[in-house]
Amino acid sequence: MKLHHLHVMKGTLLEERYRQGELTLMERDDYVGIVCDFLERLDPGVLVMRLVGDGGLNLVAPGWGTAKFDILNAIERELERRGTRQGSRVIDS
Repeated sequence: MKLHHLHVMKGTLLEERYRQGELTLMERDDYVGIVCDFLERLDPGVLVMRLVGDGGLNLVAPGWGTAKFDILNAIERELERRGTRQGSRVIDS
């Protein structure tokens, strides 16, 4: 499983729409919360390969998207705060 947030990259139609105010991006804390919600419901047997991408040098937005390890640490802290882990909300049928 690989996850990452939306990247607005230089020279794209998405960049044009972002600069024109036609696109609202997720805040970092919202992304962290959604990732944690997802992980709680993801079977613990599923290997997670990525939780965030960095966008590289052509990243226009979001500004928080360049701090990959900060985001990973925030996800870990949120799971700890919740007292939860991957698969903790999986319901066996």
